[in-house]
Amino acid sequence: MLIWLGLVLILLLLALAGVDLDGLLEALLAALALAVLTGLVPSTALVAQVILFVALGLLLFAALRIIGRKSRSSRRDSAHGLGTAVVLSAEAQPGRWRVRWQGQSWAAVNSDPTIPLALNEEVVVVERQGTCLQVISKRSLLTNN
Repeated sequence: MLIWLGLVLILLLLALAGVDLDGLLEALLAALALAVLTGLVPSTALVAQVILFVALGLLLFAALRIIGRKSRSSRRDSAHGLGTAVVLSAEAQPGRWRVRWQGQSWAAVNSDPTIPLALNEEVVVVERQGTCLQVISKRSLLTNN
């Protein structure tokens, strides 16, 4: 039990230190489950514990990846394209903007240059091309309808 509690402590300290490793959460959960199991059934052989730790860690890793993939593919941001963003500032290049989308600052291009964007205006994200967003003013959508 102490071995698994020690491993839990080490993995928790790694996570708190900001180490970003694939499988860190799964290993932490598996070690915690083994600590509880060996507390309940202390006579389990060490080899069996290690095998159980590896199997449980791999199962958790696969399960969390499948759940994460399903939640990302089923999530829809908005009925209009990819959701909305807020204009932060104009870039040095004409027609380029900075917008806040999903909590981060992104480069953006106005898809309808006939209606200029205003600072702090909410715009609709039409398309994402790498690290640049195609946005359109809600005013432009209203005039087109």
